[in-house]
Amino acid sequence: MLRSNRLSYSPGVEGRAYPLHLVGCQAQRGSGLGIIAPMSDDTVVLHDGRRGTLAEAVDAGIDESGTAPGDRRFRPDVQGLRAVAVALVVAFHAGVPGLGGGFVGVDVFFAISGFVITGLLLRERQSGSTSLAAFWARRARRILPMATVVLLVTIAASYVWLGPFVGRQVARDGTWTALLAANVHAIVTSTSYFASTGPVSPLLHYWSLAVEEQFYLAFPFIFLAAVVLWRSTLRHRLGAVLVAVIGASLLLSVLQTQADPLVAYFSPFTRGWELAAGGFVAVASTRLASMPRSSAMVVSWLGLAGIVAASVLYGPSTPYPGWAALLPVVGACLVIAGGAAAPPKGAELLLGTRLGQRGGDLSYSLYLWHFPILVIAAEAMTTPLAAWARACLVVVAVLASIASRRWIEDPVRHARWLVASNRRSLALGGGLIALSVAVCMCLVATTGHVAPASSAGIPGATSLPLLRTQVATGVHEQSVPATVIPPLGPPPASLSGPTVPDRCWVDNAKQTSIAPCSFGDLTSSRTVLLLGDSTAAMWSGAFVELAQHNHERLVLVAKTGCAPWLTKDLIFGGGRDPWCSAWHRFEVTEARRLHPSAIVVTGFVGVPAQPSQVRAGITRLLVALKGVTPDVTLLSNLPAVPPNHQDPAACVLVHPSDLSGCNLSVAAFLAAYGGFRADLKAGARTSGAHYVDLDPLLCTATWCPVLVAHHLVYRDLFHLNTAYVRYVARPLGTLLGVEVFSPPRV
Repeated sequence: MLRSNRLSYSPGVEGRAYPLHLVGCQAQRGSGLGIIAPMSDDTVVLHDGRRGTLAEAVDAGIDESGTAPGDRRFRPDVQGLRAVAVALVVAFHAGVPGLGGGFVGVDVFFAISGFVITGLLLRERQSGSTSLAAFWARRARRILPMATVVLLVTIAASYVWLGPFVGRQVARDGTWTALLAANVHAIVTSTSYFASTGPVSPLLHYWSLAVEEQFYLAFPFIFLAAVVLWRSTLRHRLGAVLVAVIGASLLLSVLQTQADPLVAYFSPFTRGWELAAGGFVAVASTRLASMPRSSAMVVSWLGLAGIVAASVLYGPSTPYPGWAALLPVVGACLVIAGGAAAPPKGAELLLGTRLGQRGGDLSYSLYLWHFPILVIAAEAMTTPLAAWARACLVVVAVLASIASRRWIEDPVRHARWLVASNRRSLALGGGLIALSVAVCMCLVATTGHVAPASSAGIPGATSLPLLRTQVATGVHEQSVPATVIPPLGPPPASLSGPTVPDRCWVDNAKQTSIAPCSFGDLTSSRTVLLLGDSTAAMWSGAFVELAQHNHERLVLVAKTGCAPWLTKDLIFGGGRDPWCSAWHRFEVTEARRLHPSAIVVTGFVGVPAQPSQVRAGITRLLVALKGVTPDVTLLSNLPAVPPNHQDPAACVLVHPSDLSGCNLSVAAFLAAYGGFRADLKAGARTSGAHYVDLDPLLCTATWCPVLVAHHLVYRDLFHLNTAYVRYVARPLGTLLGVEVFSPPRV
């Protein structure tokens, strides 16, 4: 029996020889040919047992590494490149050290998809026509069955392990996902891929699939326009179109990454060039095939090195995609381009191994499975997942991928009754989308509802000593009581609550000024300015109550994501943010215009990776504000959740009967953010500003409970619930003292 043998077989397909990789008399599935055994000179047995031509066998696996005419019909290097891409993404999500840029695997997938789809359309066009129905039918068979199965299983698992409240939110996300718009949903909800102030949706990774699906809907029309509108050769026409798409989309990506990184990351318009780049390689395949093999070898290895370099050198703080995406995308294109000449010592030596081919086989299923498995497990635990636990979860994802590939993915896309009819394939795709949408909408409408709760019957804490007693009691609370404020479920839509309208603070990345709102006693001669980022907006409800109590005028000047001492973007943390810089200039100018009696400053840590800039920024800001008024108060940073720890608000939803595991350790908080707190204190000392420690409102010496006096304390990783903020208004006034707020009038 042959262990491994390579046979050349030429009849039946364009007069060229194509390798069959045999194990025993059975072809490796890594070949993508779906062949079990050669029967005769013109006949093979396909994967489903029927006889067919070699051309049919190749078409059965053409989705794996489709190529343009003139290229090898099957490209083991492309299949192996899929394995590299999915391995990088899985390693990134599993937190493998040294691969902070593993997210570039998605960009590699985009380049591969552009290459494959363009090759398929060119090969189909060579036969004399292009059928949109056939193209979309193949896409429906290839993508939607597995996507639907993982989507529905993920929603069900979220209800089982994360509870009905989180499950309902996942079902809401699932509606957008099923409609091929997960990326649009991420943009609309301002969901960051790298940093979130709430629980991560286990369906977030579908954003890249949505981008590809949107490309599949649009690109055939671009292809047909190239067929019809010019008279030169099709490859020249299509190449010119793709160059134009690459240039326009890349330029937009660079500009959008600077202006609004979140939109740039998810937008199909900023990602389109990556797919078009792969398509251009397919168009140029005939010329690339004639490249000297020595040059092709170097090109392919350089491309692979570029992908690996990006995965090692990049990280969540890298401004992305923008210019940075060039390295992994060009790297992927170089691997594919170099492989067109089939150099014997090229990157295919590594990518074409059995491990690479098998990894490529599983890449789609593994991409879909691994993220929800990791996310749901992390959200279900009250402590961070250990490295061994994440490794075990990856193994589970691999096993799920093997099973689903064997029993769902291959049987459906190769089913004879579907392959024989585009109409049936399209009907299957439409039915799967409709099923997913219906299930999600029904779950959203019927589950996860809560009875409204009101704080009317629970007055605010009357004194700081009473509050400290309640905080100590909250440390020992084991379960959520019948009355809880706010009710369990997603956080309220407003960060500042009903007291301060959202229009009174800036939540638009590009907005650099605002007409400030005033609260309290608008006729008072004493004005207090509350200045900062979303933390200031969060505290505004308490300060409004204090201003009313003390007959003072309160003015709020705040912008989300712009810590007052930094010119860095909060979410991505890389590069200078011109909008925050302009906003900070406006803050100081507005403070001078208002001539306040007192200024209170608060904000998030911003970019902990650059402590020197943080320290300098704190001192610079406080010195500038001390030039406006001598009464400047700096609030301490909130006890926030350390990196890689579970969001306390999400923990309460998942573990309403075991709150002890959701409480925040003071030691863990100080280990993560104690350095920033020391910088705040040092800045206050240097500038002469007052420093106020807010921990007594939230913590004992060792723990910060998630539930205090029927109030859920945390809204997300970095903010308090607005109801709790108002509840602690009077104790906050005690901490602030007469330096900021005068005694109430009698």
